Amino acid sequence: MRGVRHSLTAAVAMLLALLAGCDFIRGARPREPVPPGIDTEETLALRADHWEPVDAFREPTALERTVANRLNTGLGREAASDESACVARETAAFFGRYRALPDEILGQWLAGYCGASELPLTTQWTEFDAPAPGANPIGDLEALWLELLKTHGSNLRFGIGSHTRGARLVVVLSVTLPQVEVHRLGPDESGVVRVEGRTLRDVDVLRGIITRGSTGVAQCSRDVSVALPEF
Repeated sequence: MRGVRHSLTAAVAMLLALLAGCDFIRGARPREPVPPGIDTEETLALRADHWEPVDAFREPTALERTVANRLNTGLGREAASDESACVARETAAFFGRYRALPDEILGQWLAGYCGASELPLTTQWTEFDAPAPGANPIGDLEALWLELLKTHGSNLRFGIGSHTRGARLVVVLSVTLPQVEVHRLGPDESGVVRVEGRTLRDVDVLRGIITRGSTGVAQCSRDVSVALPEF
């Protein structure tokens, strides 16, 4: 996938985020039930040979902020995350172009590019005619999304993304259950990347792997003065 080669830093971030907990994350995640009538990635996945990020790190729109704040209020806690919002925005842009959602391979890359430590557990979307500025066209779907979020645990993180293409607006809810929080520092002037964070479950062993060149990998060195679950 050519889009991956355009950003080695993104690839580094992806593998650090996805593989930092590979010693303790085992097996496939069970799929959670999804309310009927809501489209998910299983029915709409598309493989694209190339994808250049469009909306990843832009400021949230008024609609995105409004919906995220209302969902946070309904949950009674701050569960929205910048990383999940980044994934949701790129997913909305992808859907706006292809009328489909990214497949798992591209989804992994987008998660790493956005600094998310996990693939989305589920992706919900809706599409409609672009509303007037300041309007919230989500309507009853917002309540369905809130009920979906309430079925998950306290580790849940979500993001809202939107993308306008022509006269149509796509809005995406990306939901993640992270098992590790990862924050990237660098690369510094010498090219060294440092990551720090904490695991969200009990672990005995933690390791990090980073890409080296186009196909190689290398072990990261761990600061043993920092005790788990912090790293």
